[in-house]
Parts: sequence; C-alpha cells; structure tokens
Amino acid sequence: MVRLSTIGILFLVALGSTLRAQDDAPSKRAVFQRADSLFKAGIAAYEKRNAQGAIDSWNAALPLFQSLNERKAELMIVGNLALAYRVTKQIDLYRQTLDRQVQLASELDDHKTEAAALTAIGHVLVADFKYDDARQIFLRALAIQETAGNKKEEAYLSARIAAIYQRSSEYRQSMPWYRRAMAGHETLKMSGELSDDLIGLGSSYRSLGLYDSAKVLFSRALDLKEMLKDEDGTAEVFSNLGIVHDFLGEFDLAEKYYRESLTLYSKVRNERGMADANLNLGVLYHNRGDYQNAMDSYQTALKIHTKLNTRQSMAKALANIAVIHRDLNQLDESLRLLTQAIDIEKSINDKQGLASHLSIIGSIYWKKNDVSRASDYLEQSIAIKREIGDQRGESNDLISFGWIQLRQIEDGHIENPEGRYPLILQTFEKAYGIKSSLGDIYGEITALTYLGQTSRLMKNFEQARTTYNKALQLAQSKRAETLIWQIRYGIAKTLEKQGLLNEAIAEIRSAVDLVENQRGTLKSEEFRLGYFQDKSFLYSDLIDWLVRNNQWEEAFNVTERSKSRSFLDLLGTRLLESQPDVPLLAALDSVEKRMAALDEFLKTAELAPDDQVMKFAEMDSLYQTRKKMLIALAKANEELSSLLTVSPLRASDVTELLDPNVTLLEYFVSSRFYLIFVISKSGGVRGYRGDVSTFKLYGSLLDFRNGLTVPGNTEYRVSSRVLFDYLIKPVESDLRTDRLIVVPFGKLHYIPFSALLDDKDRFLIDRFTLTYLPSASMMKFIGGKRKTVDLTKLNFFAVGNPASGLPNLASAEEEVQSIGSRFSQKEILLKSEATETAVKFDIGKFGIVHFACHGVFNLDDPARSALFLTKGGGEDGNLLMDEIFGLKLDQAQLVVLSACETGLSKIVQGDELIGLTRAFIYAGTPSLVASLWPVNDRSTTILMKNFYREFGSSDKPKALQKAQLELKETPGFAHPYYWSCFGMVGDWE
Repeated sequence: MVRLSTIGILFLVALGSTLRAQDDAPSKRAVFQRADSLFKAGIAAYEKRNAQGAIDSWNAALPLFQSLNERKAELMIVGNLALAYRVTKQIDLYRQTLDRQVQLASELDDHKTEAAALTAIGHVLVADFKYDDARQIFLRALAIQETAGNKKEEAYLSARIAAIYQRSSEYRQSMPWYRRAMAGHETLKMSGELSDDLIGLGSSYRSLGLYDSAKVLFSRALDLKEMLKDEDGTAEVFSNLGIVHDFLGEFDLAEKYYRESLTLYSKVRNERGMADANLNLGVLYHNRGDYQNAMDSYQTALKIHTKLNTRQSMAKALANIAVIHRDLNQLDESLRLLTQAIDIEKSINDKQGLASHLSIIGSIYWKKNDVSRASDYLEQSIAIKREIGDQRGESNDLISFGWIQLRQIEDGHIENPEGRYPLILQTFEKAYGIKSSLGDIYGEITALTYLGQTSRLMKNFEQARTTYNKALQLAQSKRAETLIWQIRYGIAKTLEKQGLLNEAIAEIRSAVDLVENQRGTLKSEEFRLGYFQDKSFLYSDLIDWLVRNNQWEEAFNVTERSKSRSFLDLLGTRLLESQPDVPLLAALDSVEKRMAALDEFLKTAELAPDDQVMKFAEMDSLYQTRKKMLIALAKANEELSSLLTVSPLRASDVTELLDPNVTLLEYFVSSRFYLIFVISKSGGVRGYRGDVSTFKLYGSLLDFRNGLTVPGNTEYRVSSRVLFDYLIKPVESDLRTDRLIVVPFGKLHYIPFSALLDDKDRFLIDRFTLTYLPSASMMKFIGGKRKTVDLTKLNFFAVGNPASGLPNLASAEEEVQSIGSRFSQKEILLKSEATETAVKFDIGKFGIVHFACHGVFNLDDPARSALFLTKGGGEDGNLLMDEIFGLKLDQAQLVVLSACETGLSKIVQGDELIGLTRAFIYAGTPSLVASLWPVNDRSTTILMKNFYREFGSSDKPKALQKAQLELKETPGFAHPYYWSCFGMVGDWE
C-alpha cells in the first residue's frame, strides 16, 4: 500500500495548539478535537492496510474542518482521500476528489499541490483513452511547473505529452516534446528517463518510416538500458529494433531481436512484454508465409492481453488473427474479429489501428466481390492515414486501390481499360516511391509486382519482365516467399503471352512448388484447405499450358498431383493420432511433444546465456531428428507417408497398373475449360479439351442430379444426354474395353456416371462395368490390398437397423439376415446389439463387412461424417471418419455401406473426395460400395440381395453392375433413382 506523508499530522497538531489559545474557542476546540481524532483514526486505519476504514474516517472529519473554515486542513484530507480512492480502485471518486484538490490548491495558491493533482488527473484520462483532454491537463500542470522552475517535473510532463501525441498517431507532433524531455533528463543526469525518451522518439521515427534515425535512437537507448542493467527496458529496445528490421525486410535479424526480447521479458515475468513479443513474431512469420506459427504467436498474445485487459493490444492481436483468416479465405470469421478490433479502437481513439483495420475490411469485401464497399473502406482508411501522417499505411492503401483496378480489368468488368492504365501506373509508382523513401522493402516488392502486372496487361511485355525480375531479386534476398510465388506466376503469365510456353511452364512450376511448401507448414487441415482455395488457378493454368504444348502425360501428372495433395491436407494430421501402434509414429509423436515442451520452457524459464544456447541447440537437434523420422516413415510405410507428403502416380505408373480390359477416365475442370484423360494398357495416354465454362457444365450437372433424386421424374434424361455429350462422347472412340475406372473432379463426384444416356438411349451401365476412384494414385494402394480369394467363402459381418434413435429401417434387418444366409461363417448385429463398441471389437476379423444403417456426410466438417450405430460401452454410437481411419480391416475384401449419403463428399475448389470411402480404404479394404443420396429402403434390400447372389459368378464391380441392371428391369424400380445411387469405389476387379 502507498504510504502517507506525516505532514498532515504535524500541521494538525500546530493548528490544535492555536485553537486552544483562543478565548472564544471552547466550542471550536471540541469540533477540532473530534476532527483531529477522526483524521488520526484514518491514518491508523490506512497504515494497517484498511483503506476503506481510512476513507470513512476522513470523510467524517472533512465536514468538521470545513465548518471551522480550515482550508489547508481540508486540502490535506482531500489529498489523502484521493490516494485512498486510487488504492481501492474507486476511479470515479478518485477523479472527483482530484478535481476538488485542484480547486482548493488553486484558491490557496498551493501551486505545487495543484500541479501534482493535475498530473494525476492527466494519468486518469490517459488510462481512459481520453488523449485530447489529458494533453490539455498536462499542459496546465506544465505551465505551473515552468513558473516554479521545477526542471524535473517539466521534463516528466514533456515526455507524457509526447507519449499522448504518439498514442494518437500524431507522430510528428510528438517529436519536439520528446526532444524537450530528453534535454531536461540529460541535464539532470536521469539516465533511466532519458533512455525511455529515446525509445519514444525512436518509435515515432519508426512509425513515420524513418528507419535509420530510429535505429540510431534505439541503439543509444540500448546502451543506457544495459548500463543500468534494466532487463525489462533492454527487452523493450530489442523489440523496437526487431520491428525496424522487420519493416526493412531483414527478417533474420528481426527474429533474433524478437526472440531476445521474449527471453528477457520472460525472465523478468513481464506478461505484457511477452505478449507484444509474440505479436511481433507473429507478424514476422506471417510475412514469411508461415501461417501456422503466425497464428500460434497471435493466439498466445491475445490470451495474455485479454487477461491484462490491454485493449489496444487486444485489438491488434484480434486484427492480426483476422488477417490470417482472410488470407485463408475464412472471410466471415475475419470480419467478425475485425469488427471486435474496430469497436475497441473507436472506444480508445486509436486512429492508426482504426485506419489499418478499415483497410483490411476493404480487402475482405473485395474478396467477397463487393467492390463498392471495398473502395469505401479504403477511402476511410486513406483519409485517416493522411491526417495522422502515416505514409506507410497510405502507400499500402494506394497499392490496394491500384490492385482493385487491375482485377476489374482482368475480370472484364471495365470496358476500354486503356484509359485506366496511366492512372493505375501512377498510383503504383506513387506507392513505390513512398515505399522506397521509407525503406519498406516488402512494400517495394509488392508495388513492383503490380507495376509488372500493369505493364503485362498493357502488353509491354519486356518492361513487365524487367519489373518482375527486379521484384524477384528483392523478394529472394529477403526470403519473402508469400510474394515470390506471385512474382513467378506473373513472369510465367508474361512469358505465356509472348508465346514462350516452355519458359512459362518452368516458371509456373516454381510457383506451384512454393505454394505447396507453404501449405505444408500448416498443421491444421482447416488452414490448409482455406489457404489453397484461391490458389488452384496455378494448377489450372499449368495444366492448360501443358495441354496446349501437347504434353498430355505431364498434364495428367500435374492433375493427379493436385488431387493427391488435397487428400493429404485433410487427413495427414489426423492419422498421427489414429495410428498409435506404428512404432515410428510413436517415436515421432514423442519428439514433437518434446519440441512443444521445450518451446514452452524457453518462453518462460529463467536461463543463463550458456543454458539458453544449449536449449536452442537441443531444439535444432530435435528439428533435424524429426526430419529424419519423416524420411524413414516414407520408406517404412509408403501409404501412411503418402498422406503426409505428396506422392502421386504418374501416367506411366497408371498404364502399368491397368489390366488390358480396363480403361481409366480422369477429369479436370477449370473455370474456362475441362479435360478428359483416357489411359489404357494398349493406347497409353490420350486426352480431350472441352471449351465449356464451369457454370454451363455444373448447371447441367445440377439439373441431372436433381432429376435423378425424384423417383418418376423424367426430366433428368435431357441433362443426362447433355452430360454424356460433354463427358463421354468426345472420347467414346477410345473406350475399347468393357470396364471403366472413373476419376471425377470437383462436383462431378456428385453424379452417377452409370445413368448417363448416349444418343441410342443406352445408359452407360448398359455398356460398361464402372468403378470409381477419388484419385488415380489410390491404385497402387488398392492393388496391394487385393487378395485372390473366393468372395463367397469369406466370413460375413453385418450391422442391421441399429437402435440409433433415428427412423426405423425395417427392411435393413431382412436385408442383412437374407444376405447372411449365404455365408456359413457370419456375425450379424441387429438393433440394440449393433453397438459401436461391438463393431469396433469384431469388425477386423471378417472378409465382408456390411452396414445397413443410417449414415451422413457432414458438409461443414467432413471428418465428422458418421455411420449411426447403437450407444453403449462408453461409445456415443457415432462411428466417425476419424475413428474409421483407426480400424484394422486387413481381412476385409469388401465393405458395403447400405446407408444414406455414405458416398457423398465435400467438394471445395481444389480438393476432391474427402469422405468415408477414403477412410475405409485406408483402414484396409480394397473395395467399397457407397451411395450418393438418401436411398429407398426396399429397393436397396433387393439390390443388395442381387449383388451378393452374383458373387458366385462375377467379381465385385461386375456383380454390382448385374444387380443394378436386374433392379432396373424390376417393375417399379426402373428409374435411376433406385439403382444408380450406389457405386463401387476402389478395386476395379
């Protein structure tokens, strides 16, 4: 607790002696004695840490002294009350009491007390973010101190005024006040205060982009802080130096300073400093394209600042997290976080933060294709930034304006764009000039990139390449990988426009490699999917150029690479948790846990320099160990490794794996065209390019699917023939085998190819035996799971109509019992017996696994897709995709999902089938039968009985084809709704 001065007591004793000497004072003496007693009781209570008791006593004494007209005594008590209110955090009463203290001190000409009270009021106003009011109060206090010649307080108040200007983003106005404070503190030899002034002035220079001047000031401050052995202050200087080098694009040096700052803040247990250091590291990682580490750092900072209720920093952390969500195309979440940040900034009058985040909202609305709102937010941002002299921020917004103009031109939204180009060039050149003058290399790279793009659109190709190459050299020197891939793509587009297709292909390949490397750093599959969602055009352009260059095999290889990559994103991370019995994974998990623990330890522990070096060396060693383990994993378990690293099949591999009687059809769809790849043992790789827009192709697809899912509706026949003309007819002459493997793309996964009608009114299933694969690369794993056995001699495991709480499936019980009668070895679980616990325990022992139950595909979170079983034994009854990956189905040759929607997948731009089918195939089965829409209970029972009956004379795909053809001829079930919903996924034999 803050201690009181004894001056008040001495004053009151002297006052009491005077009163007792007066002839007419008996009554006044009694009042005084009562007041004196209450005053002393307050002193005693305060010194016993009973601040509220002191307040009560002094408030009782105050009117007594006022009745005696003892103004000095009243001033003394008011001063003590103010102190007690501050200690008890009664801020409103504290402020009211300070106002009274100022009034009394002024009336009594006690200017020293008046100035002190004004200074205290100024601090209250600063804490409440009322900067303009606080500055006026500090100026009043300063005028008094100047008159009194109090140099120490003059310097102190000058520094406070400077800090207010700085907090209001009025950096130029802060500078003379910091210099005045520095002069006073230097004269008084107050080194600690002088070092703080140097940091403040340096921060203003840095905010204005005057980085060289900022570095000089920070270096002087560092010398003083280290001389004073002020570790907390030293950490602050390191942080500021890191920010300067970060802005200059000197990322390695910036990271060094940030980490030194974090180490010192952790040592002295400065939580706010630790949070700010994490914010700075997050920005650094973000600029490098390391989104996962950036998010981790931002979240750590937000957690601490929320705990401390440091609102300005909370807003900054929220906004930084929002930017990551924006970059990963999670736009609504980004807007939600930014709205929170802006509300905070408006409440504290943080103009710079407000302007910055208005600009970010503008970029989000652009991504939402709302150009008007995007421009409006940018205009608001620029106005504020010009007002506060934020050149760096203004130049960023200029780049955004120019970029919007370019995108509108490229998207065809501006007629006669030639008249716009000079203004766009001028905008980017102005931004580049500001960036260069500020030494903002990252900004220079960005401006140069867009200048190159503008020249390219103007068909000034040589100028475009010159500008792009200048940007590339800068970006490579600073390892700015988030920009390098964009620059390389720009160079590639320029080369393509010049007709230099081979050179263009080489450049765009480099861009694809960079994007994949960045995406590989993300641990969260949600982040990976979002990151790639707006970068699929890289694959699209590369594949298009390869086809135009008549490199069909390589175009297929890239197509398959893009599909394989998408599987890894959702599934790779989860597999580490679902494979606990793989020794290498257990060791890898142990290493990663040690890395996480060591990282946490380094953030919080107090270590001597030598110990720190040893711990960081250990971390480096763990990184290298982890890298070696991943390599070993690739050798030991190729399939598991394929879900952690890209390992797609090439066209030559597919040709080798195919049987002579099988043809593979693989599709690729972009916004402007679609491709059909045809691969067979005898014909190699052939292809077709269709110039049909995605809108037109997917429109027919939607009509087709909607028609199929309504029994009796015949309108599907029109769209069925249209899709046949798009997807089959162009390569029909190349389909010389009776078996097809279909590898769809995007929304093509949603349709049954079996129901496509040719120009002779034949369904595709009438002509071919069909099998589906989500990617051709699965062929190498499926072939390894295939066993040469008589399926009718396999044992049979079935689940029928579990007690899941969902609508009863009456025919499901009949279905599994009827099918089970064909097998001598079987286990059939019905209703309450069909628990998730029992299924997990027994399923691995059987060659055929059959689920006749409800199932669902979760479009929002594919990993939450499930088969609904019976609760019990500690299980909730939902057999999730995650859990299926952990099953051991090495004995299974076939899994049948006679359930609703079990084959559906979430289709997002750039990512393919992500559903239960992939999980079951990974778990061990080479073949899976699944449905595309909610199925009819009765027709499904008939289909399944027919399917199992055909095992005696046919392989799995052929058996399903025969069963579907038979159902198609059954009265009442001719419509494709009944028979085309099921498809064979996996093994094509």
